[in-house]
Amino acid sequence: MSVTVPRVPVTDPQDYLDFDFQLQGPLEFLEYLKTDLDATFPSVAIDGTHCGWIVESDIPALIELLDSDEPCRAVGKVISSFMATEPSTIGREAAWMIMGFQHEVENVGYGGYPPGLLSNHYGSDGYREAARSWWAEYQAKEPVRSR
Repeated sequence: MSVTVPRVPVTDPQDYLDFDFQLQGPLEFLEYLKTDLDATFPSVAIDGTHCGWIVESDIPALIELLDSDEPCRAVGKVISSFMATEPSTIGREAAWMIMGFQHEVENVGYGGYPPGLLSNHYGSDGYREAARSWWAEYQAKEPVRSR
């Protein structure tokens, strides 16, 4: 089976992303990801990494969404050679956001959001418990930094 990928002339990768990371936060982005699920590739490509975009006060609301199986688009970096062919879930994307914050405060991995190349490649159901466990440990220690 072959899939034809439509070519769209874009000068700036952010031109086709109708979301403003400067004015909107993680919960608004999750709402945005619920749109266009019938696309051939149900994903959003992000150019660069948004450091400081997810803040500690966002994490409790993201934790509450971890068990959501509501479908949404996957998130990847424009440099990824992979494209999502299946939708992701709000719970998986919330966990990926938590991972981005975790990597940023612990200064590991990519740091910031998105924390990797494609969210659909981010583990199986273990990601939910990993996020909850990390958050419990993080809350028990002194803050790494404040903003």
